[in-house]
Amino acid sequence: VGGHIGTFASVCDMWEVGMNHFFRGKKFPGGMGDQVYMQGHAAPGAYARAYIEGRLSLEKIMNFRQEVDGKGVSSYPHPRLMPDFWENPTVSMGIGPLASVLQARFFRYLHLRGLADTSGSRVWCFIG
Repeated sequence: VGGHIGTFASVCDMWEVGMNHFFRGKKFPGGMGDQVYMQGHAAPGAYARAYIEGRLSLEKIMNFRQEVDGKGVSSYPHPRLMPDFWENPTVSMGIGPLASVLQARFFRYLHLRGLADTSGSRVWCFIG
């Protein structure tokens, strides 16, 4: 399978509740949508959900870790590898927790200066 299925197993309940009840997309009024930072080793779980929702094809799932030429999915969340799926890189040397703090500060900066309405946007970070 790749990744760490135990990592996904430890956060799957929180993700499901978040995706069904809390996380807001970019089209949600009053903000720019939420930013969700996840532990990259749990990427196979995110791909499984996307497959069930019809956002990823079986061909892409079957080519896990074989993302060359856009035929598969990457083993770690990174927007350069999958720009239509991932928005934030979250694996390399603990970049997720640090980036999530900086993103939350940036949302506040934009809001307080009247540059963008981020009042309805939240930053979620799942680590551990």
